[in-house]
Amino acid sequence: MNTLPMLAGTISAFALSSVAQGVPTITAIVNTTDPFLVANGLQSAVIQMTGFQPGETYQGYAGTTGNPWTVSTHTTATPDFNGSGFFNIATIEDPLNPGTFLFEDGFYASPTNNADLNALTGGAAPFDSGLLGSNNLQPNGALLGNPVDGVDTDDIGGFGLYSDGSNDWHIVPAAWITLNPLGIDPPGTTITTLRITWSANEYATVSFSLFMNTPPATVFTGITLPPVPAPGVLALLGLASLVTGRRRNC
Repeated sequence: MNTLPMLAGTISAFALSSVAQGVPTITAIVNTTDPFLVANGLQSAVIQMTGFQPGETYQGYAGTTGNPWTVSTHTTATPDFNGSGFFNIATIEDPLNPGTFLFEDGFYASPTNNADLNALTGGAAPFDSGLLGSNNLQPNGALLGNPVDGVDTDDIGGFGLYSDGSNDWHIVPAAWITLNPLGIDPPGTTITTLRITWSANEYATVSFSLFMNTPPATVFTGITLPPVPAPGVLALLGLASLVTGRRRNC
């Protein structure tokens, strides 16, 4: 796995220059090598906001007319929003309690530490797409509650529904925020936001506005993650590196 910083310039609407330096930035922990992902032609990423300082608090996330909420896959480097959507696991009935569900899929991604769920899904649970609890990798809505938007309550979390798995883009208005007027003080420098799993052959873009309480600020941020290079491309890159290295030794 590797961590990718925000790819500057991938979305023309990015506007961090109007906000003081030192604000949190978006990053992604990307996994392309897990056997489940490789076997199914997928890649997966956990989206985080990092760089919080002691005493800084945040209210949550939102999409506005000028800076919409976007969770989308696409086939070209410039977002065209025509990708195949996101991978999600199906709702699984608990074998020990018939009639109940081990995990009710919806807005939130499945937990990564549920051995029964992982076994029932053949190792797919850690790659279920959806929103994540803000301070850990659990599907915990206690801090921010359920997301809402101007149409209904399904659009923001639509990418996390196994029966949908579609692209969610230009969601306006949208909000996933705490009702605590003081906001949330992260226990560390990083908060996790969502998990996405999508085709290894496509790009994925996530963008939204982060609402800060202390210091007061609205930070529109986003990240675009590229397709996984084909094995032949990796071989060529390795060869190019080798040739370059030899030239440097001459």
